Amino acid sequence: MEYNTLRRPKCIHQGENTASEMSSTDSKLVVAAIDFGTTFSGYAFSLRHEHEKDPLCIKVNPKWESGGRWLISHKAPTTVLLNPKKEFHSFGYDAENKYSELSLDGEHHEWYYYRRFKMELYKQKSLSRESEIESVDGKLMPALSIISYAINYLRESLVHVLCNRINSFLEDDIFWIITLPAIWSDAAKQFMKEAAVKAGIPLKSLQLCLEPEAASVYCQHIPFERLQGGRGISAFQAGTSYMVLDLGGGTADITVHQVLDGGHIKELQKASGGAWGGVNVDSAFVQFLEKLFSIEVVQTFRETHLFDFLELEREFEMVKRKVKVDDSSKITIRIPPSFLEIFRTVTDCADIKEALETTSYRRRVSITGDKLRMEAGILREMFGSIVDDIIRQVGCLLTNKRRYDINHIIMVGGLSESEYMQKSIQNAFPDVNVMIPEDPELAVMKGAVLFGFNPSIISARVARFTYGTNSFIPFIKGQHPESKKVVMDGRDLCEDFFVKYVAVGDILPINTVIGPKRYMPIRKKQRCANVQVFASSDPDPYFVTDTNSQFIGLLTFQFHDSKGELNRPVLLKMIFGGTELAVEAMEEKTGNTVVASFEFLDPNDQEKMQKRSLVFIVNKFI
Repeated sequence: MEYNTLRRPKCIHQGENTASEMSSTDSKLVVAAIDFGTTFSGYAFSLRHEHEKDPLCIKVNPKWESGGRWLISHKAPTTVLLNPKKEFHSFGYDAENKYSELSLDGEHHEWYYYRRFKMELYKQKSLSRESEIESVDGKLMPALSIISYAINYLRESLVHVLCNRINSFLEDDIFWIITLPAIWSDAAKQFMKEAAVKAGIPLKSLQLCLEPEAASVYCQHIPFERLQGGRGISAFQAGTSYMVLDLGGGTADITVHQVLDGGHIKELQKASGGAWGGVNVDSAFVQFLEKLFSIEVVQTFRETHLFDFLELEREFEMVKRKVKVDDSSKITIRIPPSFLEIFRTVTDCADIKEALETTSYRRRVSITGDKLRMEAGILREMFGSIVDDIIRQVGCLLTNKRRYDINHIIMVGGLSESEYMQKSIQNAFPDVNVMIPEDPELAVMKGAVLFGFNPSIISARVARFTYGTNSFIPFIKGQHPESKKVVMDGRDLCEDFFVKYVAVGDILPINTVIGPKRYMPIRKKQRCANVQVFASSDPDPYFVTDTNSQFIGLLTFQFHDSKGELNRPVLLKMIFGGTELAVEAMEEKTGNTVVASFEFLDPNDQEKMQKRSLVFIVNKFI
């Protein structure tokens, strides 16, 4: 299919776009979303003129070829392969298959093979641009480089598709959306944004989108007949509250939304969740094989027959989606002949059936030819821990049912395709209407495209933490502890004071401006400043050194006025309610706007920060 040459808005001229014009979705002909997942990633896009006729006219990659017996459509494995020179070689199934071929010939040792690495951004407490991730055989590479390789591959693939379909297409015609979990830290958000820019996506044409919000927007548009268990959100009356349960490969993201007048969506409960994704079930399956056949057998099989191991993983992916809560029949999984050969070689046992008799599964598992037969209950046990964690967290949120009047749960994400997961949620909460779109794995990806056309559809978000800055204030004897007293230029100051901007749980309309708060430099010739930003789970912290407070980054800016005076106040505003924090700063005397930004990826190095003159005094604040 080829589209006619598209008309660009009159205010836009090729190669002559202004920053303000390019920052607006309205100037773009295409909105494209990259759903960067733990196990699988993909993209979707929509042309503006088609979106205006039918918002659900969203295109995805029709298929990613696995090269084996199994094909998982629309998304490819989040896998990156680098050659021995550390140069990008391939992504997705191509990377898996190439590395498998290399391993068969023993030529893979110098290559760099990375898979399922997204969770490193969630796990690392001190995420920085220097953070590294390990390949499957322990080789370290910068996480920023590996993730940017993956995004760049998806970007180029999408651009190639568009160039083949649209006459006179320019990459500048695209507004990009990158999805990410709502429970990610501010540092992880900045990391993903910088990785996207490194991958060739212009910052002025890029916006982040929280995955549960994307799913919520998508479900608002789909008709009720395509939503299993109920009606579309668009049929909900204004004021209706519902829970979004986004179950992906790495994490479970849980949020509570409310429909407002005009179809806008308001967040009622701060995002929660954890590392309760489908990869945990995959790990449990591998552990099951290790118990059944020994760790040595499974490890040898993985190392010497990687392609067959990947085929086994892909087959299990299909099987785990179909297991039922009350299924008493047995499940069949094909075991590659190479696995049986490895078992006989490593264990020196010719009869694998006889070996099974020595395990605790002897009455629940059997092998016939190349078929492993096991009770469905074993597979359900592999879901056990994450199902319990998810149900426990959903139950905690539903205890606020009277407060929020939650009568609906919308399940999205790859793990929501599992019948067992669906029934587990339905059985655990029989009084709540559980709804599932027909393509839960694609709900986030498609919803992100819809969000890109109308970011203001999300009208308010909830503060996940109490945010504030570290500052000096005048020391008051008897009110402030002596341990916090410091003397500078003859003034008694109290250090480590937490200047609060918003409190955890505050509902913040989009672009909520807090401030201005008035800051003064503490040194006469101070030209630049880094203010420490802190987050706390306490709604009203007093000092940044309190137990529940944590340093998360810096707020950086420079002075225009540097005449060697202390009386150079800066008015600082923080802007909340968006997917990211924003800041505005202005010198009070001159009225000059100060370039200011957040820096969440700097290492937590106190000595380094002191050298950067980050000390300030709050002269007056509310």
